[in-house]
Amino acid sequence: MKKTIISVILIAFFTVGTLLAILSIDNIEESAPNTPQYSPEASADWPIYDFNTLMNEKTDLVAFITVESVEDKKVSEEKLNAKLATLKITKLLYDNRNSIDISDTILLDQAFEYVNVGESYLLFLEKKVDYYYEVDGHSKIKEINGKYQVNIEGIEGSFTQKTFEDKFTITLQEIKKE
Repeated sequence: MKKTIISVILIAFFTVGTLLAILSIDNIEESAPNTPQYSPEASADWPIYDFNTLMNEKTDLVAFITVESVEDKKVSEEKLNAKLATLKITKLLYDNRNSIDISDTILLDQAFEYVNVGESYLLFLEKKVDYYYEVDGHSKIKEINGKYQVNIEGIEGSFTQKTFEDKFTITLQEIKKE
């Protein structure tokens, strides 16, 4: 009889504990409606480089550009789509490969946060095979009301095209002397 009473008590405790655990899990799920969900849109955590690292290790091309066209680039059924933008160089500031002529257009491959046709940008780009890519999270700077808000450590500020050219040239000369 004693064993039966102990067994019933243990079963009751186990049942009550299980119910409390289930109810607390339901409450946690209800209180966390902002749980991350899968999204098929591309996203990334961009690296951020200072000006010295950008210019000495990462960047192949720095230029003011105007976007001539943007078209879809279907990678495959399994992979996310990208876009190819044809860019017209309006002012070349730096060409690490000495391969660009000011009359050239280049192709920018982007997976998200696309450039827009007709807009102007200051870009720090890296070339891989046939396409150019943004170097980091601060390497695409859109012109807004004739100004470029540069957030690259070592050359940050708000610039017109001319004032950026001057600052860029001086700062590049300084880091190349080091």
